Amino acid sequence: MRRAGFRPELTLDQHEASERLYKLLASEGLASPFTQELPDDLLGREDFWPILRHLEYVGRLTLVADGLYVSTDEINGAIELIRNALAGSDSLGPADFRDVLPVSRKHLIPLLNFFDGIGVTIRSAEGRSVPKV
Repeated sequence: MRRAGFRPELTLDQHEASERLYKLLASEGLASPFTQELPDDLLGREDFWPILRHLEYVGRLTLVADGLYVSTDEINGAIELIRNALAGSDSLGPADFRDVLPVSRKHLIPLLNFFDGIGVTIRSAEGRSVPKV
């Protein structure tokens, strides 16, 4: 439960850590580092996960897969790229998406699974399709 109108507020130290964390994750675009790859001084903070979830709560980061948070602006840009380049296409493989999204397979597969989950792509036995919007 939460008190009506309650909004969590960060301390100055948490705000600074939050900005640093966001910059680290956003600096690589869609290929942001997985949480386990972040610097120990951030990852070792007792409040690391609450700060990370706060960034997600306020809409700056999107949880793509376990341990992979990407800037929400980057996700929205990727959705636009996919729809512009591939809308109406069927039987697409990962290589087709790699031509559109500049990421390695390490990031591509979790991103595609995320896009399947939100309906940007549809996965079938023949591959993925991108519906026209």
